[in-house]
Amino acid sequence: MFASYVVVLVVSGAILIGLSATIRELPLGRRIFNGLVGIGFLSYAGYLLVRYLTSATEFAYGISWLVFALPLALLIDAMRRIDLSDVRPPAFEDDDEPDPEYRRTAGSRDRRSARRAAELAAIRAKRESSAQMAE
Repeated sequence: MFASYVVVLVVSGAILIGLSATIRELPLGRRIFNGLVGIGFLSYAGYLLVRYLTSATEFAYGISWLVFALPLALLIDAMRRIDLSDVRPPAFEDDDEPDPEYRRTAGSRDRRSARRAAELAAIRAKRESSAQMAE
C-alpha cells in the first residue's frame, strides 16, 4: 500500500507539472497553482521515501483522497480550456486528393475532367429547373 501511494503521488505531481508547463490556454494563476501542487505532491513523495528508508520503526503517514481526485479534476479543466478552433480539417478527402502531375496519365486527366464537366452540367440543370419552377 505504501509503495503504490508513493507512486500515485509521483505520477500525480508529474501530471500537474506537465499541465502547467505545456498547456498555454490556462490562465497564469491556474498554471502556477498546478505547478505548486505538483511540486507539493513530489515533495511529499520524497519525504515519505526518505522517512521510510531512514526510520528503524514503522511510522504513521496520512493518505489523502486529493492525490487521486485533484489531478483528474485539473486535467479535465485543462482539456476543456484547449482551443481547437484553429485546427483545420484536411483540404481533400482520401479519395478526392489529386495525384501529383507527374503521376497522372492522359486517361486519368480525361476521366477527371469528364467528371467535373458532368458535375457542372448537373448543377446548371438544377439551377435552370429551379428557375423555371419559380416562374
